[in-house]
Amino acid sequence: MQDKDIIKAFEQIKLSEEKKADIWERIEEAEGSSPKKNGKKFKLLVAAVVAVCIIASTVVTDMVSGGMVTKAAGNAIVAVKEFLGISQGKQDVVSLIKREASLGNEVYAPDIMYIDDEKVLFGTKRGLILFDYTNEKLLATIDLQAIDCFYFNTDNKTTHVLWDEGRVVIFNIQDGEPVGRYHVFEEGSDKTWSEVLGGEEKESLKDFEAKWQNMWKAHIDTFEYFADKELCAGAFNNAEERDFMYSELSIKWTDIDGNECISYLYVDSYTGNYKIFTYYPESTGVAEVALILPEFGTEEDEIILPEFVYTGDDAAIAAICDYMAEKVADSYYDAEGQAIRIPAYVIYGEIERDGKLYVFGNFVEMFYILDGKILECISGGSYPARFTLTEVSNGYEVESVEFAEDGNGYDESIKRFTEGFDGMYDAFFDTASGREDAARMEFLKMYVAMTNVDIRYYKDYGWDPVEIK
Repeated sequence: MQDKDIIKAFEQIKLSEEKKADIWERIEEAEGSSPKKNGKKFKLLVAAVVAVCIIASTVVTDMVSGGMVTKAAGNAIVAVKEFLGISQGKQDVVSLIKREASLGNEVYAPDIMYIDDEKVLFGTKRGLILFDYTNEKLLATIDLQAIDCFYFNTDNKTTHVLWDEGRVVIFNIQDGEPVGRYHVFEEGSDKTWSEVLGGEEKESLKDFEAKWQNMWKAHIDTFEYFADKELCAGAFNNAEERDFMYSELSIKWTDIDGNECISYLYVDSYTGNYKIFTYYPESTGVAEVALILPEFGTEEDEIILPEFVYTGDDAAIAAICDYMAEKVADSYYDAEGQAIRIPAYVIYGEIERDGKLYVFGNFVEMFYILDGKILECISGGSYPARFTLTEVSNGYEVESVEFAEDGNGYDESIKRFTEGFDGMYDAFFDTASGREDAARMEFLKMYVAMTNVDIRYYKDYGWDPVEIK
């Protein structure tokens, strides 16, 4: 039964021969019991065994079997990890904020939004953490993606978080004005934090924004304030010894004894541990407190992502995807093996001549980390090129490739490999078509469709999240 499309996808996955034989046996059984096979389902073999990446219930369905093979969730987690060797880890608020610190794909540590003698409030686009650092106790997490308030390090829209007399108020700002719904969370009688009210009343939003503006006056530029204070710079003193991130903004506050304090978070990127650094201007004293964040996620929060496999109908593009994965993917930052490669190829033309197929395009490679429901791009690059392919029994294989040169050689190299192919040279310099965004969306949709994970957005650093649709 091993048709070329299944073989192609299957060979992408690094398995032992014993495991491959076991999977093939199950695929053969599935095919034999399903007279109306869906060819696309078999192309999606990249999921390869049990389950398709997300463990959300007590059993997991084998994708390639059409739902006939199930395993207990615990066994499925182990199996998927073993077969695919790729894990995005737990996707709860605490686990992702801890992972973000250890991976170092942010420029700054989170800013402190509120602090007193016992508790600290901070967070990222994944969610907020309210932590009792005196008693090392997690008080609350708030899932910001669930309420569409995850706009940190973005371009047009910004999420504001206000500590308002023991309540947490969250809302979005766009073009300088509060927009959409506000959300108010507070501690209930059962000691859990939940949303107690919310709405879109303009007056309430304006009142919250005015309070936020007043609260934010207590924040100052961390580097500007501490860079020349050698004796009290906290993590700055360890710059030569350790790799660390610190909050862009420090917060000024007064402790219970009336002492003026200036605090910021910093992260040891070697360990992923958060610490609060506090400076006392009057005494020039310092204090550092580690935030011992718990292991919070469960097996139900675990997500395993497969490698990307092209599942479209163009055999030439499939061959180029394979070639690029082998030749260039390893040259990019892969976040300690956790990044997922998803191409975004802009094809300018496919021309057959003298028994060869010539494919012209900008072959973009991008690498993502899953942050809740957001695929966050952490690295990537583009490869304008001409591929020469030859037809083989199961599709195409790459015979040669000519990449555009960098710098001064860029224009001339494209002229050279497009000579004699009408329209191809101009296509490499047509920037008005929007094809780059369309290609990126096409490949992202392809990946989301093959995973069955609840992935809703992609995001580049400093830009707004973009819905995948």
